[in-house]
Amino acid sequence: MLRKTFKLLNDLRRLPTLLENVANAANAASASQAPASFTPSVNDPNRAPNPFYRVTVSHLSAFMGLSERAKAALDDMSRDEGFSGNADPSILSLIDALISGNAKTRVLQLGTLVGFSTVFVAGALQRVSNVTGSSVRLDTVDCDAPKQARAARYVNAAGFGDIVRFHDGFSTDQKIIDRLRDETYDVIFIDSSHNYSQTLIEIDIYWPKVRPGGYMLFHDAGSVAANYDPQKEGGVRKALDEWLAKRPTDLHSHMLLEPPYWANPCGAFWAVKAAPTAVS
Repeated sequence: MLRKTFKLLNDLRRLPTLLENVANAANAASASQAPASFTPSVNDPNRAPNPFYRVTVSHLSAFMGLSERAKAALDDMSRDEGFSGNADPSILSLIDALISGNAKTRVLQLGTLVGFSTVFVAGALQRVSNVTGSSVRLDTVDCDAPKQARAARYVNAAGFGDIVRFHDGFSTDQKIIDRLRDETYDVIFIDSSHNYSQTLIEIDIYWPKVRPGGYMLFHDAGSVAANYDPQKEGGVRKALDEWLAKRPTDLHSHMLLEPPYWANPCGAFWAVKAAPTAVS
């Protein structure tokens, strides 16, 4: 277990270099493409951007790898009254590195809102497709239909409409389970209800859908974020603690990321699915 922990720590130490390499490669690719036109905004042009927006993107090297069209879509989104501005550069940078650095092609996102992280994840997948020629896809699930409709508009404006599939409903709804029944994913990113009970169910449903060597990531997994549980049951952290206590045999390694080793006090969690030969 110590060996696995040291390996994860070494991977995290190399993360800034990896992100810089990814961003440089993406910039070179973007420079060769003429910017596409941007869909006119439906937001009030006199509305100021969310004050957290510029701070967030200034900490995201992945932002530099986006096309001018995608950047314009995000700038428009920053004026959307539904955009909270509370996106986490730390977790988005990690997801970008895992996708781009490992040429992952299938991603599931639980929790869309108006699509800020969706645009970044789709951008990472697009870079993989540009380099490898592989088919890529992002499935994203959210129960707030009006916000997801706005997310679809921003994703299309960013140029990623052919990559992203939107699914309206709770991640635990039978219709969603049925729709995704035959799907498996390289990366699953959970940032949905923040509720302990719901998160336990999500783990039970979606961990089997992680491909061997793939990743499941949780936002708001730190002890501070337990307060975000609307039912005050202990949040994502409690659900993860209980799952780990069962010692799943197909879990290769995991890491809880929170201060002082992680910038965002809300924390994150990273689990790696074992390859078949590594399962004891």
